[in-house]
Amino acid sequence: MKKSISYLPKRKQEDTIFLVPEVNKRLPEAQMVILYGSYATGKFVEYDERVEFGIPTSFMSDYDILVVTSGVSDKKAGNILDNIDDLYYKEPNTQTPVQFINDDIKTLNRQLEEGRYFYTQLKQEGIVLYDSRKFKFARRRKLNFKEIQQQAQEYFETKFEFANDLLEVTKFCYSQSNYKLASFQLHQATENYYFSFYVEKQQVT
Repeated sequence: MKKSISYLPKRKQEDTIFLVPEVNKRLPEAQMVILYGSYATGKFVEYDERVEFGIPTSFMSDYDILVVTSGVSDKKAGNILDNIDDLYYKEPNTQTPVQFINDDIKTLNRQLEEGRYFYTQLKQEGIVLYDSRKFKFARRRKLNFKEIQQQAQEYFETKFEFANDLLEVTKFCYSQSNYKLASFQLHQATENYYFSFYVEKQQVT
């Protein structure tokens, strides 16, 4: 995994400098803090405003951060991270949203061993902002076809059902003449429909 964020704008680096010490101070069970998603790949959007189908829309990438823990419940870790989230938004110069998720190291390594798509991609593209060096990532083992098929089915069902829910929200927003939100939800639904088929195909083949 990568370890440098020198490619990020100075303001973005300062945000992580604020977040990581807060995680270490308030959640001593944190073993790793990993930046993933668009800010890890360099494909982030600081702010984009455009008119689509006559409707003004705006978009801003958020910081996607995984906190890997050991010896603490997921619920407790999640509550602490929510508190850090609140502190972050109280900073006067805060502009970029942050999205925390947390996983126990055993859970994460099990997912890596099974070659789960999200975790495999995270390991390939993520940037380590903090590492206690007490744990190492597991290596992917070779899965049999039944295991691969099961993973693909689980992924498909999760993404497809979520896409269906987003489509229902789209219909409701449209019925209320909230076209801006309807267009956004339709985009999200389409994206999830796409990934439900694309990633399933990738896993099976």
